[in-house]
Amino acid sequence: MPGVKDVSVNYATKKAVIKYNIDKSTLDNLKSAGYALILKALSLGPSSNVIPITNSATPFVVLFGVIFLGERSNLLRKFTSGFITLIAIYLMR
Repeated sequence: MPGVKDVSVNYATKKAVIKYNIDKSTLDNLKSAGYALILKALSLGPSSNVIPITNSATPFVVLFGVIFLGERSNLLRKFTSGFITLIAIYLMR
């Protein structure tokens, strides 16, 4: 499979580990595309509508890390910071 470096399965613990081979140029292209989309959105609409939407990624990153990456340390702190960010985004409207 393209982009997959190694796959291993531990049948005793029922866990699989997939190691991806993502090169730096792929990440740079994704960052550039995201930045270009933000600039395009700013050129199409008022910044007071665009900026809260672009800042709303932070709570989703927190949820993604907890759900998919298994980041369980400091859960209260992570959810509190995500909730505060959501309130700030709401107040920026």
